[in-house]
Amino acid sequence: MLAFDTATGSLSFQGASGASIWTAVLLLEDGEGAHAFSGAASDGRCVGQAGPWSVTTELPPATQGMASLRLRIAPVAGRVLKRAFLQITPGAGQFPPLNSTATRMLVPPAVGGKNDEGLVVLGNDRSASARLVTLLFNTDTGMALLFGTGSMGEDFSFFEATPASFKAGWEPQRELHRDTEFCLVVGHDTDPFRLLDLYATALQPFARPASFPATGWNTWDYYGGAITMADVRRELSALRSCVFGDSLKYAVLDMGWECGWGDWQPNRKFAATLRGVARMIESSGFVPGVWTAPLLCDMFTPLARHRQDLFARTAANHPVVVGGKAVLDFTLPEVQELLAKWFGKMRDAGFRLFKIDYIYTSYIDAMQRLSDPTTGKAEAIRRGLKTIRAAIGEDSHLINCGAPAECAIGIADSARVSTDIHTFWGHVKHNALQVAASIWQNGRIWTIDPDFALIRCDTTSVDPYPNYLYTPRPLTPDGGFWMAGHEASRTELQTWLSIVRLTGGNLFLADSICRLTRKGIDDLKLLFPPLRRSATPLDLFLNPVPRFWYLPPTDGERGWLGVFNWDDEAAPLVVPPGLDVPDAGFDVWTGSSVRLSEIPKMAPHSALLMKV
Repeated sequence: MLAFDTATGSLSFQGASGASIWTAVLLLEDGEGAHAFSGAASDGRCVGQAGPWSVTTELPPATQGMASLRLRIAPVAGRVLKRAFLQITPGAGQFPPLNSTATRMLVPPAVGGKNDEGLVVLGNDRSASARLVTLLFNTDTGMALLFGTGSMGEDFSFFEATPASFKAGWEPQRELHRDTEFCLVVGHDTDPFRLLDLYATALQPFARPASFPATGWNTWDYYGGAITMADVRRELSALRSCVFGDSLKYAVLDMGWECGWGDWQPNRKFAATLRGVARMIESSGFVPGVWTAPLLCDMFTPLARHRQDLFARTAANHPVVVGGKAVLDFTLPEVQELLAKWFGKMRDAGFRLFKIDYIYTSYIDAMQRLSDPTTGKAEAIRRGLKTIRAAIGEDSHLINCGAPAECAIGIADSARVSTDIHTFWGHVKHNALQVAASIWQNGRIWTIDPDFALIRCDTTSVDPYPNYLYTPRPLTPDGGFWMAGHEASRTELQTWLSIVRLTGGNLFLADSICRLTRKGIDDLKLLFPPLRRSATPLDLFLNPVPRFWYLPPTDGERGWLGVFNWDDEAAPLVVPPGLDVPDAGFDVWTGSSVRLSEIPKMAPHSALLMKV
């Protein structure tokens, strides 16, 4: 439970026995500095001040095993509220030390986000930050602590760990124009997966009804922006002849079909109207899907050239431009009308899957001034996404590919939880950890999308150029993985397919199907029918990348076990103490029965994908 100590002005989180788990102070930060909150408490409420800021706090009874703190902050004319947060000193009570490699911090990945690690091992003066939720786990004590946003509010949450302190709160970075509410939920347990499950339950009232994972083929990873209408026809014909063709619902045009960002109509490579393109996909037996980046606009489009009043502004009141893209202001009524027009036309043309990309934190953070100054940035983006949802209809599938979760929960049906996958080992290993750190979301707040299932390599494709042009460079341990190192082997891509299989989320192929060999087709065939449940990465908080992923059997449905060697050398297959996994099963990659106890070593970069 949470309790205020009015004598000290502190907030304490206590376990069932009454022992203190951690103690925090509530701070409000503005241009004059950080102000500590103090007030008088009664009946679960505390009313007081933090400098000039009037604050009401409520501590509702714990539900679903989680305690919560609700704040209501009154505006102060002419003053910007930068942040409102709890500050905790590590090492006190049962709060773990933050400058210790025994403490790990869950950082839910965001496509295009500032932090995409998935799980950060602290210590060595390392800092980390997250949005939506974080979980701290200490391997010495076995204690897990969770901090998460408890509502889809107007402003973004933040969770920040440094060697000296931990902060959990919100960063409005704006002048408030009305009483504004914030909600934080906290929990503790010796089982971190139970905490994440409880948090997912707490968020479910905000989520859309659960839907089946989407399946299909996407143009992006093989073709990139070079896709043509003739390519799509050829690939869909090849898909129809595959044994798994009937298991795929959507055919998705990714980047490369459009005249430009902000000019959402087919380009010269698609010599047809939107309806003509959709009709071609429908005639092949698939439901049309389409990729867009609705927040951004190319510099040399008529919209950017002649309607500079439609873009978000910098502090100096200039249009926001990041990386050659201008950022639209979703709070403008005319921009809302533009979104409704764009997506209404796509729906009318027959598209029923919409992949919404590039609503990244780097673009959102650059927005310093909005047309509606009373709106927080999270709510501004949510407003645009709501308009898109209304235009595409409730029966369409919306994939969130980059918008922060606080903007998209309740609007998107599914969400990408990793950076782009490419046929390189660095991507496979990096993305596996991102998926592991997000898998608790699957089927609870939305369906997760691990990105594409890929198998093309020198032994599974007849193409002499399996990837579009890139500059070769070494794979480095400091995070320089992007299309780095050697192109992945069949064994390494089977390792990635094992992750996709165990995710139980969306399943999209993105190879050139017509260029795959029988070996490649046979490997993809093993992904069908898709799983409807997710495996648990059992050693997520123990290993740098989890090695044991387990989905227990249920009545009438077999279980699955994935065992991975992420090392660059052959490694002993050792089940860590306390991990309860089956010893025997059928490995789909070798087509043979195996026993873990009889496998002395696993080959580097390899996986067992076992029916158990």
